[in-house]
Amino acid sequence: MIRYLGILEKDPGSLWGIWFPDLPGCGTAGETADIALDRAPEALRLWIEDAQADNEALPPSRSIEDLRSDADVQQALSLGHAVIVVQVPELERLAG
Repeated sequence: MIRYLGILEKDPGSLWGIWFPDLPGCGTAGETADIALDRAPEALRLWIEDAQADNEALPPSRSIEDLRSDADVQQALSLGHAVIVVQVPELERLAG
């Protein structure tokens, strides 16, 4: 099973959002945190399918320790946003 760490965030007046520091442009949103979390595996799957269609290599998933040194992640955490783990079983076959 492949997993990526995402950032779950909610700014005043906005939807709940999830973005993935290791996957540029990959994200999703919803009116509630649960909706955003439910949509996250599909966002990952679609991002990987698009990357494969463009013959791009799948970026490695960094550890939380490595992500803590990422400026965007540091800023998100300082604002009270959360790191989440998103796993998608069918990504194994997509990544190979």
